[in-house]
Formats: sequence, structure tokens, C-alpha cells
Amino acid sequence: MNAVQHSLFDLPEPARARRSDPDTSKQAAAVVPVADLEMRVLRALRNSRAGMATHELAWLLNVDLVSVSPRMRPLVEKGLVRDSGEVRRGKSGRGSIVWKAVER
Repeated sequence: MNAVQHSLFDLPEPARARRSDPDTSKQAAAVVPVADLEMRVLRALRNSRAGMATHELAWLLNVDLVSVSPRMRPLVEKGLVRDSGEVRRGKSGRGSIVWKAVER
């Protein structure tokens, strides 16, 4: 990891939850170590040629979906992750964006 990438994760950032999320999701987001989870998500995406949906990332990383989903926008804003344009369906049948790491 180069110095620029490392500094992106050094910045303290609060965990995010949607306004519409239940209080339990907001409480969970408040205790998630954001930088650590972002690094884990990014590492998983870099190791996946096909990309991964948030439900797949949550399963792989053994964390709740409500912890992974809010991490995607900051990673996109940092230029580290992109929407692949694909959608995958999870067990619920809902479509989920397939995310890919931006090639270095």
C-alpha cells in the first residue's frame, strides 16, 4: 500500500447509517472500526476478479450487511472502488450492485 492510500484510512471518519435504518443499525454503525472495515472490504474486492455485492462481502468478512453497505460510498468517493454496472441477487431476491476495486 502506498503512502497516499494509507493516509486515506488514517482520517477519522464516523460510521454511517441511513436515516431510515432502525436504531439497532445506527448503534452497530457507531461501534464499527470504520478504517479497519474499509481496508478489509477493499482487500476483498482487490482479491476478487468478478467483484462482489455487499451481501457477499458481508458473508466473506463475517460482518452484518448494515456494516458493509455504508462503507461503499466513502470508498467510491476516495476513488478506490467502483460500481461495475452489474447486479446480483441475494437470498432475499433483491438486486445488489456488484462492486470492483479500481485498478491501481
